Amino acid sequence: MELGETLEGTAKRELSEETGLVAHELDLLDLYSGPEWFLQYPNGDQAYVVGATFLVRRAEGDARPDGMECSELGYFATTALPNDMNAYNRRLIHRCLDKL
Repeated sequence: MELGETLEGTAKRELSEETGLVAHELDLLDLYSGPEWFLQYPNGDQAYVVGATFLVRRAEGDARPDGMECSELGYFATTALPNDMNAYNRRLIHRCLDKL
């Protein structure tokens, strides 16, 4: 989050920066925190994440990966997620399935 930014504003900005998509009509699905959300980044930094997951009901723009935090983009049925999807994001999706 940037100083003074809301959770929804952060979600919109991050989506735009990483994918080129502009989000509209966001619904908060989940808030999460705790030791099961520990991350170690490739540079060695470590964090216990406090996060929010939003459902984007409408987005505009041409989807394009930023090449840094996002290397590929696609739309998938929740029953046909890519096999090489990282475990962290897979857990977030499965955690929210009952809320969709």
